[in-house]
Amino acid sequence: MSAITAKLEMGSPAALATTSVVASNTPIARSDGGPIMEVRGVSLAFGGIQALSDVSFELRAGELLAIIGPNGAGKSSIFNCLSSIYTPQAGSVRLNGGELVGRGPSHGVRMGLGRTFQNLGLFDNADIETNLMLGRHPLMSSGFLAAAIWRGKARREEFAHRERVHELIDLLKLREACGRPVSLLPYGTRKLVEVGRALAMEPTVLLLDEPVAGMNREEREHMAETIATIRETLGTTIVLVEHDVGFVMDLADRVLVLDFGRVIQCGDPETVRNDPRVIEAYLGHAADAGREP
Repeated sequence: MSAITAKLEMGSPAALATTSVVASNTPIARSDGGPIMEVRGVSLAFGGIQALSDVSFELRAGELLAIIGPNGAGKSSIFNCLSSIYTPQAGSVRLNGGELVGRGPSHGVRMGLGRTFQNLGLFDNADIETNLMLGRHPLMSSGFLAAAIWRGKARREEFAHRERVHELIDLLKLREACGRPVSLLPYGTRKLVEVGRALAMEPTVLLLDEPVAGMNREEREHMAETIATIRETLGTTIVLVEHDVGFVMDLADRVLVLDFGRVIQCGDPETVRNDPRVIEAYLGHAADAGREP
């Protein structure tokens, strides 16, 4: 049994305090069994360049959806639309029934959206615990003055958040790397810290932007194991963009394929792997992408 699960089942005060903080900010999965995220007719253009054209798909609670496609297919564009960094000219992105388009990234976080970035966004001079605590910020209710005085509720809240961060550190097997600035850590470890900071937000949906880009074989295998553990332990719904086809096919429940900003296939890995349109557009040229010789 994981530390996180054990503490919740035993009902420890710190775990219950953390749960109450999360519950006030993060929406629960839909009770009617409908999709947790609905993307409808999303179109995005930059001047005369059409990045996305009528992109639609649904995301079910607890699944892992991978988005693949050749360079320039629109993968980063749809990711930025999901996280409200870009505002599409047409279409809708709804999370648990709430609209995300045009509301800004902070609204998405409040609705239960967490995201990593391909080029990382860590505070290099801070250690792992501090970086993950920054991910807890949207869940903190104490004001600046209360936090500065650090008494009563503010102190109890910080202890609860730090305990949750320590549980995530154990979940991601980062304990041995603690205490050092993240700038001194190996690249693969820093990618895990980026995932941990996003998880610290207690997201309903976690967006992973090329989680194994630049990694060697051992680091990729570790990341795959970590993502599987996150799904099993936390039940987090995941959307990832990745070029490593083998990595995607081993992990994903469904794969969505983009080409020139349009969806050409969305289905289980086996269906996608054997689709002639996908082979022509991408797989025939990228079967070994991201793999070592």
